[in-house]
Amino acid sequence: MRKFLLSIVDALFPAQTEERPSPKIRITAEQADQIIKAIQKIPGMEDCFIAGIAPTNSMEPTLDDGQYVVLQPRDYTDLITGDIIMFEHPGFNNGLPVLHRIIEISQGYCQTKGDNNAYKDPVKIGPEHYKAVWRATLD
Repeated sequence: MRKFLLSIVDALFPAQTEERPSPKIRITAEQADQIIKAIQKIPGMEDCFIAGIAPTNSMEPTLDDGQYVVLQPRDYTDLITGDIIMFEHPGFNNGLPVLHRIIEISQGYCQTKGDNNAYKDPVKIGPEHYKAVWRATLD
């Protein structure tokens, strides 16, 4: 029975056979700072901030390691399935910030998963964990 269940999991979530290489950082931290200052002058974008993508490959091909992303706090109740969010959860990634996609919202909690990961994240994300939503990638 276990082999049967594992074969179903393997069929639904095929393993990556090779790791995709990530491009090098395209802009410097100083350039990113200048860009965010310009973005913050756009009406409705005043509270945006920039973060770098860690070398985990979890969000490839959507987001590449070393890229900078523009994030914006938005009301937790406005989040929808498909949004890419930054969150911090003490039970996941040692409480460090994570940027993953919402794959389901149920009973006030978000279930997330990295686009390049085979399985969903082991924790549910509530408003106390949520920090911001992805708005753009800086190439």
